[in-house]
Amino acid sequence: MAVIPIAEAPAAPPSRRGGAGAGVGRYLARRVIQAIVVLILVVTIVFGLSHMAANPVDILLPPGSTAAQRAVETRLLGLNRPLAEQYLIFLRNVATGHFGDSTLFHVPILPLVLRRSLATLRLAVAAMVIAAALGVPAGVLLAVKAGSWLDRLAGVVIGLAQGVASFWLAVILVFVFAVRLRMFPVLGDAGLRSIVLPAASLALVPLVALIRLTRSAVAEALAADYARSARSRGVSRRVLVVRHALRNSVIPVLTYGGMLLGQLISGAVITETIFSWPGIGQLSIFAIQNGDYGVVEVVTMFTATVVIVLNLLVDMSYLLLDPRVRDSAGQRR
Repeated sequence: MAVIPIAEAPAAPPSRRGGAGAGVGRYLARRVIQAIVVLILVVTIVFGLSHMAANPVDILLPPGSTAAQRAVETRLLGLNRPLAEQYLIFLRNVATGHFGDSTLFHVPILPLVLRRSLATLRLAVAAMVIAAALGVPAGVLLAVKAGSWLDRLAGVVIGLAQGVASFWLAVILVFVFAVRLRMFPVLGDAGLRSIVLPAASLALVPLVALIRLTRSAVAEALAADYARSARSRGVSRRVLVVRHALRNSVIPVLTYGGMLLGQLISGAVITETIFSWPGIGQLSIFAIQNGDYGVVEVVTMFTATVVIVLNLLVDMSYLLLDPRVRDSAGQRR
C-alpha cells in the first residue's frame, strides 16, 4: 500500500484557498468592469437622446430671435463643434460633475438633483421597510401553512394584488385617509406623517414580491433533507422555522430586496407626482414639461448609477453571505 508523504498532505488546502481567493477577485473585477461598461452605455444613450430630443438654443432663446443671436448661443453652448468632440466634452463634464445650471430653477443642476434624491431615497427606504415588515412574516406564515385554506386564499389575494397599479392604490389611499378621514396630509413633505401614504402605495409591488419569495424560500428549506433530519431529532416547529428555514432563506430575500430598492428609486415618478413629493421623480416631470433637458439628463444618469451600484452590491453580498457562491467563483479559472 502506497504511503503519502507527511510533508505533501497539507499542501493542497492552501493552494485551493489561494485559487478560490483569486477566483473571487476575478469575479468581483469582472462585475465591476461590467458595471462600468453599462454606465458608459447609459451615458452614451443619454447624450444621443439629448441631441435628438430638442435643440437647446430653441429653449434658451425667446421666439423671434435673430440668426446672429442663435449663432452666438450655439457657439457658447459648443454645439458648433463636431459631434465626437461634443461627446468627449460631455464625458468630461460627467466625470467632473459639471452640468451647468438649470434653465427652470436657475441653480446648479447636480446639487439640485442630489438634494431631491434624498427625498426619493427616504420614500423608497420607507416603502421597503413597510414591505419587509409585512412581507417577510406573511411569507413565513404561508410557508408554514403551505397547502392550507389560508395559503390558497392568500394566493388568490396576491394574484389580485399583482394586477393593482400603484397609482390606483395611491388615489384610493388619498381619498380614504386624507380626504375622508383626514388622518394624513396629502401634499408635499411635511414631516413623518406625510410620508405614510406615498410609502404605503409605493410598497405594494415589493410587498407582493417579498411575500412570494419568502414563502417559496422557506417552503423549500422546510422540505430539505436537513429539515427532515431536524424534525426526526425532535426539534420543535418554531426552532426549525426560525433557526434553520428562515436563516437559510434570508440570503435570497436580502439580495432581492436590494434590487427592489433600486426599482423603487427609479420608479417613484407617478407616486411622487400624485403626492407632490419633492423627489427626483417630480423634478424630472417638471423638467420635461418646461424643456429643462439638462436636469432630465442628470436625473436619468443618477438613477441609472444608483440601480447599477445596488445591483453590484447585491452580487457582492452573495459572495459574503453564501459560501456556495464563493466556491463557485473560486472554481472558475
